[in-house]
Amino acid sequence: MTPKPQTHPYRVPETSSLGRAVNAFLLDCEARNLTTGTLRFYHQRLSTFLTFLDGQGVTDPAQMTPALLRTFIASYAKHSPYYQHQHARAIKTFCGFLVREGSLTDSPMRVVRMPRLPKEVLDPFDAGDVHDLLEACECDRDRAVVLTLLDSGVRASELLALDVGDFDTLTGALRVRLGKGRKQRVTFVGTQTRNAIARYLAERGKVGPSEPLFVTLTGGTRIQFFGLQSLLHRLGRAADVKPVGAHRFRRTFAIESLRAGMPLPQLAALMGHEGLAVLQRYLRLVDDDLRAAHEAHGAVDKLLSKGR
Repeated sequence: MTPKPQTHPYRVPETSSLGRAVNAFLLDCEARNLTTGTLRFYHQRLSTFLTFLDGQGVTDPAQMTPALLRTFIASYAKHSPYYQHQHARAIKTFCGFLVREGSLTDSPMRVVRMPRLPKEVLDPFDAGDVHDLLEACECDRDRAVVLTLLDSGVRASELLALDVGDFDTLTGALRVRLGKGRKQRVTFVGTQTRNAIARYLAERGKVGPSEPLFVTLTGGTRIQFFGLQSLLHRLGRAADVKPVGAHRFRRTFAIESLRAGMPLPQLAALMGHEGLAVLQRYLRLVDDDLRAAHEAHGAVDKLLSKGR
């Protein structure tokens, strides 16, 4: 009996030389030991790009032109600028790979400017948002997920990769084994989050250290990325809070930590940032808080406004 061919979750149909080129790129990503989240990112973005090119009759890497690339990128202008930038970034990396491999003599992205990203920092959740989201939780698992994202600053992929043994019930330590660039680190959660995770685990019964920390309610399998997205969007609709993406929890963690006085190096270590550029953007928002407080309570203005 002939065995059935094995399908790979991060491959595209090889119906053209472009499809084969994309699969060669994805294989290179695997060979470089990139994370599952990074593989998923490139697979999703390049799959939509291939669909677009197929509709244009483009089947070979050499047929890609700057004009075609601009048309594809512009088609995402109605989405968030970050989502549009992600597609452009994936194409740029793919084209760079093709140049290194000798499939292209020059990258068509070399003359295509990347979409502009907004410089302002998006608002974090406020206390009311958090209370509403927690009120919308219908089970201990959802509450534990919300609090863990908010209290630890982990990325979505890092949360989903956590096993039961990565959580220390005594100290609240979370061992992040699959961080960005596959770098390990330790972050922490406080008493309320620790108790929420403990209640959720007690509800599940006996679980081994190698089992997923967060699982689906039906099959008991590890929650996947789209499952987490669906969970958060459902909570957002119920709580009337928008947007409710995993990164907004991470941003809230950063800003609230800075407002509480946490030094930048310690915060960067907890969040898995090598540099401080992103955190400096958050710090500007905290500076705005201080400026507003001074405008409202500055000593000299208050004293002199009272007159003699």
